[in-house]
Amino acid sequence: MPKTILSPDQFKEAAALGSVSEVRELSNDGYSFEDIKAILETQRDARLVEKSGDVAASAKANALAQKQVLRPENETHPGISVYSYPEGDVKRPRPRLKCRMFWLAEEVAHDVSTAQELELFNQIQPGRYKCERPDGSPLRVDVTAEVDDVTGKPSKLTVWFETRGGLHRTLGSRVSILKSIIEQQTTLALA
Repeated sequence: MPKTILSPDQFKEAAALGSVSEVRELSNDGYSFEDIKAILETQRDARLVEKSGDVAASAKANALAQKQVLRPENETHPGISVYSYPEGDVKRPRPRLKCRMFWLAEEVAHDVSTAQELELFNQIQPGRYKCERPDGSPLRVDVTAEVDDVTGKPSKLTVWFETRGGLHRTLGSRVSILKSIIEQQTTLALA
């Protein structure tokens, strides 16, 4: 980092919080005036706590201030990721699956499924569907259900299609396949 040039007033203000050598060292390291003040204030506070005999509290206060100056972080992460809604999982949590779901032989994991995928998975119903691969060739998709004996509701849904040979290389995305299934369900329901 390039050296920070402090005005005489800024230098005096910072030196009042710590020593002249500390101000020069932090300035030479490229810290901004605000960062220098924050570091020196924290060190001053830590020295006061240390004088009172609470060394652990002093060390903790100093470490926290250093962390805030060097790498400020969110106290509570908003949960914004490629999987979440744009608002983040804190403001708008992703939906939970209505039952255990499997994509071929792999269980659909909530943590690595997008909000859109989870919404679509919750809409599919058991049946046989005719989808299309990106190259235009047909793809038969079977959605099977295991039903709970007591409630009569699905306890497990499995989405299954042929992947032997090179067929796994010509699949569309999960979203496109699920949308095609739901579109066919809607068409059948209206008929």
